[in-house]
Formats: sequence, structure tokens, C-alpha cells
Amino acid sequence: MDVPILRGKYVLAAHILALLLGGLVAPAWASAPDEDVQIKAISRRYGQVEAQLERSIHYKGTTTEAGETETRELWTTAAGESVKVATERTGPKGRVVKEYFPAGDEVQLPIFVLTRRETPLPDGGTQVDERRQFFGKVDGKTQMVRSLVKSAQFPAGATLDSAPVKNTAQDLAKLPPEEPDASALMVEEEKIADKLREGKPDRDPGAGIEGDSARFRLIHGTVSPDGRLVFAMGFARKQIEWDTYAEKDSAGKEYRVYLDKDTPGLKNYIVDLATRHIVGETGVLYNGTRARYNHDGCEVVWSPDSSIFVQYVHSKWSYEQCCAGRLGPGPRLLGVADLGAATDKQALAFLAAKKDAAWRKHRRDLKPNNPLLETLLLDWQVGDDGVIAVTMMGDVPKSDADGDSYSVRGRLRLQTGPKGVRLEPLDTRYQAP
Repeated sequence: MDVPILRGKYVLAAHILALLLGGLVAPAWASAPDEDVQIKAISRRYGQVEAQLERSIHYKGTTTEAGETETRELWTTAAGESVKVATERTGPKGRVVKEYFPAGDEVQLPIFVLTRRETPLPDGGTQVDERRQFFGKVDGKTQMVRSLVKSAQFPAGATLDSAPVKNTAQDLAKLPPEEPDASALMVEEEKIADKLREGKPDRDPGAGIEGDSARFRLIHGTVSPDGRLVFAMGFARKQIEWDTYAEKDSAGKEYRVYLDKDTPGLKNYIVDLATRHIVGETGVLYNGTRARYNHDGCEVVWSPDSSIFVQYVHSKWSYEQCCAGRLGPGPRLLGVADLGAATDKQALAFLAAKKDAAWRKHRRDLKPNNPLLETLLLDWQVGDDGVIAVTMMGDVPKSDADGDSYSVRGRLRLQTGPKGVRLEPLDTRYQAP
């Protein structure tokens, strides 16, 4: 039986608006509505960040005032995104540590914040209070989805190890109105990070490593979970006048690069940050180093083990290019496949098999690569096993103001063989808008 017809661009617009109101196109960890799924994904991301800190660029600053010493630290990717910001304040009243873990995107809303307070007690012992705040997606907006607290007292001379102490979940509905939200915490984090960036890093693992650096510029928001790989746009030739394409901030400092879409020779690459060498070409053409330019943008979703990726270039109403690829030891690129064409084919085959009302009405227009067909690919999930799940929303036909829309959820598997990689459709179902 057919599901109710979704009418025209209104459904697509509503979905896009919800994502934009949340601050960014929803990343893979935010695609599932289930709170526990989000918490597990955020916890996994926390572990990934901790593991890659030694490969990150590190800034540090210390100030002392009124008997208190404050140490501020910032870890960033080679592309410039913050992966962790931390402050530590020590003095007669004790010690306070706060750690921020922002989303890997230019809109760096928090995904996890840890606060730990160590307060001296009259008997020489120490009171330890900790709070862990998790931020996920609720109705398209980034907000706190869980807050865990723990408290313990330690005798004088004891190790202040709070790991065995049980966490207690707070009732979010009963938190005070002045509780900082995600945006306020982002402002705190960015203020610390911006100040540290005014100085020089005390550690930069990539300093002095040239590799193929002259040929490319890194795309923000595309670093792999292990911090080793990143996407870039560039050229096959070595001599490029990058200053010609540089955008400037208000102080006249270069911070981004933008090219025309039809710039001859433009390519997208995967780069090994340890060597600055190009690992391979993705076959997709994105033309800037920002993750987003108004409605146009580039989203990269990685598998947790950083071996499989999806690169998705989109405009306002539809995707423009989309590929999936796999990396092997080395690292080396084993191959890429046209994921956009595969998802179009899978969705339309499903609609035809169901004799969907939109398919019956527009069967002549419902063909892959038909310019009348506008398709958005949303809510990615990419597994280490090569399984890729994605929501496919289509509007048909573009020329009909009363056109119909469809929304389906599909899964494909990226298979690797002697001739490279290929995509195998697994299953498809209707997806509620």
C-alpha cells in the first residue's frame, strides 16, 4: 500500500530549514533520533579525539592573577578546526578543569563538555565534583541531551581517582533557566581558542613537512576520525598562485580559498596529514575550503575506523556530486564509486516496485540523472563493514508547482574487489518526513 504523497518542495524545505536552524547539516552521529544512540556515538567521538591529540596542532597559554593560575590549551586539526579546548584554574580555593569537545565543522557547537572541581576540605581531604554534558540533535537543534554528575570525598594524600564513582543522570527539565546552552558554550570555547590562535603553537606535527602541499588547500570539516586523513581541493600542477583565490578576514589575513566551479584542472584529493602527500583523487569537484557557502557545501562522513568515506557536494535543493570510497594500508585509495547514481537508481527501483503514486504520475521523469529530478541525500551513517545508510528525498518534476515528493531510507554496501570498489544495494523502505 502506498504511503501518503508528500507535496512538492514544502517537505524538502521544511527538512532543510530544520537542519539549518540546528546550525549545520546533521552529521552522521546526529542522524538517529534515539538518545542512547547519540550518547554512544558522542562517547565514541570523545575517545577518537583523545587518541588523535598527539597528532594535533597544540597551543598553550598561562596567566597568573590574584593568586590563581589559569592554563588554557587548544588542539586543532591541520585544517584549523578545534578538536579540544581546555582550561585549568588553580589557587587557594582548589582546582577547576573544563574541557570542551566541539563538532568537527566550521560551526563548532559542543558535543561534549567535562567540568571537574577539586575543593580542599578542612581536614586536608578533597571534595571532587564532576559533570559531563552531552549535546545532540533534538528536532533539528543542537541541545543538551544528557547531563551526568558525580561527587566524592577523598582523604588527605589519596589519589583523586573518580573513575569508580557512579554517575547520576540529572533531570534536564529541572535544570535552572540560566543553565548555559550549546550556543553559549560555543562562545566560551571560541573566545579561548581565538585568543590562543593569536600566538604560535607550541607543537605542530606538520611543521616543515612539504609533501604535495603546494598543490592543494584543505577543506574544513573533512578530517578523518583518527586525525590522519583530510580532503583537499587543488590541482595536478605544482605552481599555483593561491593568493589569487584567497579570501581575507577583516584584518586582511588569509584564511580561506575559493575558486570558480569551472576552474580548469580543479580536483579533489585525500591527503595524508603525516606526510602531506596526496593519497588519491576522489573524482568529485568541490571548489572551496569552507565546508559551506550559503546553500552550497561539502559534507564528508567517515566510518569510525577511518577506512571508508562518503563525499557529498550539495546545492540548495539537491546534491550535485556524491562518491563513496575505501582506503587500505599505506594509506592508499583502493577506489571510489558514484554513490549519487547508485542511490538514485535504488530509490527509483523501489518506487517502481511499490507502484508508488509519485512513480505512477511521473514515471517518464523519474530517471537517474534527469535534470527535472531534484534529490537530497541526508542523515548519513557509514559503518566499518562498508554498509552505508542514507535518506533519499526527491522532488518531481521541477517544472510542476504541484509536483510530488518521495522520501525513502536505503542501505548499500561498498564492496572491494580486484577491479576496485562497487556499490551493492541492500534494502530500501519508506522514510517518514
